[in-house]
Amino acid sequence: MWREDLKLAADYYSADAPRVDPVFLWSVNPPSATKWPQDFPSCPSLLDFYAICDGGYFGPMVSFHRKADLYPETYKWIETLRDYDDGAGVLTKGQHAVIASDADGAPWVFDSVNGTVQCFYWKSGEWCQPRYDSHDAFLDQVFYKDSNSEDWLKALTIIRQNGG
Repeated sequence: MWREDLKLAADYYSADAPRVDPVFLWSVNPPSATKWPQDFPSCPSLLDFYAICDGGYFGPMVSFHRKADLYPETYKWIETLRDYDDGAGVLTKGQHAVIASDADGAPWVFDSVNGTVQCFYWKSGEWCQPRYDSHDAFLDQVFYKDSNSEDWLKALTIIRQNGG
C-alpha cells in the first residue's frame, strides 16, 4: 500500500497543492531521471521507491536521500566507519546502501545480502532496533505504524483526499 500513498504524496508535493497543517511538515521529491548507481546494492522495493519519488522528508523523522546522493552518502559512511571499533569496518562496499538518515543524522542502511534495513548509531557503535526484514517492511513502518506518526497519518489523509 505504501507505493500508492507514496505516488499520491509525490504528485501532491509536485503540484501547487496548499501546504496546510500538518502537510507543510514534510516534502516528497518528484522522481528523478538520474540512473541507479552502477553496481550499487538494490532490491525491487528500493527501485520501486526511487521510480515513484526522489527521496524526501516524510514519516516521522526520516529523511530519504535523493538518488544522486545514495552513492556519495554510502561511501562517506563506509569511510567514516572503516576503522570503527575493532578496525573491521561496519559497512561493506557492494553490500550496504545508506538510503536515509534519522533526525540525529544516523544512517538507515539497506543490506543487500539479507535484504534488511537497520539504523546504525555511530555514537554508541550499535545497530539500532528494530531491524526490518525488508525494505517493504521498513517503508510500511515509516508510513503507517510509527508511534510518533499521528501528524503524518493526518497528512496522508489530506493527500489522499486531494489525490483521489
